[in-house]
Amino acid sequence: MSCHSPIVAGVLAAAALAIAPPAIADGIAGQFDFYVLSMSWTERPCADDEDDYDEILCAAGKHGFDFVSLAPRHEAGAPAACSTLMPTDLSEETLLETATLMSKASALEEWAARGVCAGLRADDYFALARDAVAAVAIPPDLVRPGVPDRLTPSQIIGDFTAANPRLVAEGLAVDCYRGVFTGIKVCMTKDLDFRPCEEVHALSCQGDPLVIPEIE
Repeated sequence: MSCHSPIVAGVLAAAALAIAPPAIADGIAGQFDFYVLSMSWTERPCADDEDDYDEILCAAGKHGFDFVSLAPRHEAGAPAACSTLMPTDLSEETLLETATLMSKASALEEWAARGVCAGLRADDYFALARDAVAAVAIPPDLVRPGVPDRLTPSQIIGDFTAANPRLVAEGLAVDCYRGVFTGIKVCMTKDLDFRPCEEVHALSCQGDPLVIPEIE
């Protein structure tokens, strides 16, 4: 049984669709300009009948942010698909290594949808994803317990830029859906340095305080 409520699951799915970047023509793996790291504010998916993957994933949660994707991105938009000679399946060893990031099903989907576009071996891509997550310091306001009930998008961006001195506001987007905070997007170079990305930042939620869902 998942920890997600139907409402939270629906919010996250709708938010992902609402801010999806424009797709461009199919590309070639490895030929892109930068990465967009997406992390959602959500609970770990903890099943009653946990397998090895779920057990590792549940144990890894220390705050409310979960890895969603590390998406290769062109300045003009996101590739719809990529041609590649890389294997499209994932070994059991690679799947176990990704278990601190995401579920087995999510890892398979991430590799097929975005990972192959990076032009890396699967284990190298997911190692890079782990490094990307580790490179982003989570602000104290968003480390549980003690998370505020509400924060404005500008407060969230300010908290992240304060916690990450090399991160500029134009390199970050706040995700939300119907007044509820659902996650963040951070733009990074291929070497995982922070970089501005006006087209991603332009999709950031703005205005009134957002509800910060409680994470148990």
